[in-house]
Amino acid sequence: LTGLLNHGTFEDRLERSVHAGTTFSLIMLDLDDFRDVNNALGHQAGDDVLRSIATALVHAGRETDQIFRYGGDEFSILLPGTDATGAMQVAERAASAVRGAGGSVSASIGVATFPVDGDDARSVLLAADRACFVAKRGGRDRIATAAEGLALASEFSQKAPTPIDTGGSTPV
Repeated sequence: LTGLLNHGTFEDRLERSVHAGTTFSLIMLDLDDFRDVNNALGHQAGDDVLRSIATALVHAGRETDQIFRYGGDEFSILLPGTDATGAMQVAERAASAVRGAGGSVSASIGVATFPVDGDDARSVLLAADRACFVAKRGGRDRIATAAEGLALASEFSQKAPTPIDTGGSTPV
């Protein structure tokens, strides 16, 4: 639909990036309120918006960046040889590109860097995804870092309810 690489290719490239052992960053981008586009204008219009956003992301990225449609209204961008500062610059351009291409659509974006924010594919992905969640939870149309995502995860774990002692009986 978008002409971008797919989720399976993303997983492969992420693993390869980790095995290469050099610094890279990962951007997870989730479109805000995209469902409203489909509901108001129909799925064909939504598909057109997705294509426009995909094209805009390609133009916002650098020649070395790898852009994927992660699924539905989510995109991921692998940034080879890029530290956290460089990733934030690309994330800003990506956010601006989405706003320009998607009409009323914006994006919540999470950024993580290997090996600082994770030492394997799973942990880097989790860090970027968690950061994306923070961006969405923080009001949408914003960029969050892996450190912000980790702080939120820590906050949730501190608030976790303690198990209730049922005195050995199982509640019905």
